[in-house]
Amino acid sequence: MEFSVASDKLLESVRVVDLVPTIIGFPSSTFVRLVVNKNELDIALSAEVCGDVHVKFDGPTNGKKTLYCARALLFPFFNVALNSKSVKPFVFSVKDNQLRVQQGRRKGTFDCADKGVGYNGVDTLEGKPTLLELSESVRSAMRIVSSCATSDTTVPELNCVFLRRNGSGVEFYGSNQLLAIRMTEKVKTEMPDSLAVPLALVPNLAAEGVKEIQLYKKQFALRFGCGTVWQSISIKAQKGFPYEKIDTLIKSGLREDVRFSVNAKRFSSIADRFGMYLTSAKREEWLVSIEGEKGDKEIRIAAKLPQGVFRDRVAVEGVVKSAFKLDWPLDLLLPFFTYLAEQKDCVLHVHFNDDTPYLLTTGKLSLVVDRRK
Repeated sequence: MEFSVASDKLLESVRVVDLVPTIIGFPSSTFVRLVVNKNELDIALSAEVCGDVHVKFDGPTNGKKTLYCARALLFPFFNVALNSKSVKPFVFSVKDNQLRVQQGRRKGTFDCADKGVGYNGVDTLEGKPTLLELSESVRSAMRIVSSCATSDTTVPELNCVFLRRNGSGVEFYGSNQLLAIRMTEKVKTEMPDSLAVPLALVPNLAAEGVKEIQLYKKQFALRFGCGTVWQSISIKAQKGFPYEKIDTLIKSGLREDVRFSVNAKRFSSIADRFGMYLTSAKREEWLVSIEGEKGDKEIRIAAKLPQGVFRDRVAVEGVVKSAFKLDWPLDLLLPFFTYLAEQKDCVLHVHFNDDTPYLLTTGKLSLVVDRRK
């Protein structure tokens, strides 16, 4: 069996299916499934995220062949063409369970399996999807909220960005137990009353080549010109996300005094500098202390490490209303501050009492930071 595939079409398909992360313990994410049938090559990977793409080629092949090839060997061989800028086609030949691929002078031979490697029972898309039209502001909101969600898949109810319709707007929630965030955006298009968007797909909402964002009965999917990447919607997240608890925390925080207010862009610039200072530090050392005395027009910021100390200060809006000292985990908050740095004329208000969580508000965005025990 021999056939050739245009370089640009193959590389585009590989780029899309490569959005499926490699996960130890999921052989279907480390062995790529190749199905040759007539004049089409199907490439698939599967773990918590699934991807299935199709590449057409000229001339039919005899029969159908399914192979499972090591992703860590095959994909780098394909992707070298991106650097060499070669436009020569990839020529595939299959003999028994061995795959040979050639592009110009480059040749690769891969020993493959012909069955198994965890693809039995792989999640499949069923039924007709609903199309979701997400504006850039909505995608941006989902990205910032996702930075506060937990990446731990053993806590499925928090491994998502939770959307909840509220009148003419949508509220976006995320939490990793230490942080809890809520952001509101006006939405003109149709949206479900609630939806737990799988966290792994949120960074790819604006990926190159996304044609449609699709909602199936059990899956959330991104459709590209060459195929689809999708993930199942967690029932635990859909039914058990603690948005009411987050609403209560925010409501309670708003009753506390505003201890200081600061220009968000200026404060975020300092946070970004501290992030650069701490690049080589351990994550548990990314603790930034902030303090001020009653009547001060500036607050002092410091990061103390075993081998040194970094200090800075920033002007507040008005004056500090009462003395305080707090510690924030900069490693978790940096994406939040990076987002604020892009907002114009944004003022960050910080509410708290001596024994309450910290509530950071900027109008349409509220972030609760729990005190570290």
